[in-house]
Amino acid sequence: MNTLDGYAYVIGDYGLFNKLDKLREHVGSITLTSGYRTQDYNASVGGSTNSNHIKGLAVDAVFDFQGWSHLELRSILVDLGFNNVGFYYDKHTNKLRWLHLDTGKCWGDGNGWQMFTDDYCEKTYYV
Repeated sequence: MNTLDGYAYVIGDYGLFNKLDKLREHVGSITLTSGYRTQDYNASVGGSTNSNHIKGLAVDAVFDFQGWSHLELRSILVDLGFNNVGFYYDKHTNKLRWLHLDTGKCWGDGNGWQMFTDDYCEKTYYV
C-alpha cells in the first residue's frame, strides 16, 4: 500500500481544510478517517472511480454526532460551502457513523444524489 493512501498529503483544495476548521468550531473535535487516496487504494476500498478523494478534494470525518440532527448538520454544511456530503448511517442502529465531505463539483446527477442548492448535493447511505 502506498504510504500516502488515506492521508491528506495531496491537497487539491486548501479551502477544504478551512471549511473543516470552521466545522470544528461548531461541533468540537473532528477525526479524519480518510483523505487523499491513490486510484488503486480507492478501488480496493470500493470507492467510486471518479471519487474526489483521488483529487485531494474529499475527506471522511467523524465527530460526536450525538445531539445533531441530519437537518441541523445539513444546514451547517451548506453554510460552510461543502459541495457533496454523504451521510453514512449504521443500518442496524440508524445512528450516523461518518460523513463524506468534499469541495468538488456538485454531483446532483441522479445517481442517488439529491441536489438541494445549485452547489450542494447530498446522499444518505446505510452501511
